Amino acid sequence: MAKLGYDDTPFLPGSKYRVHDSNRPQPRVVTPGERLGDPPS
Repeated sequence: MAKLGYDDTPFLPGSKYRVHDSNRPQPRVVTPGERLGDPPS
């Protein structure tokens, strides 16, 4: 699998992470509800 993100972009202001940084924490996966209108996980 190819590496996600880049390591040669500028830092985000007030953050230790870069724009499109592969080391930045990824959001958790949200699965949809069983039926239309049900809340997600």
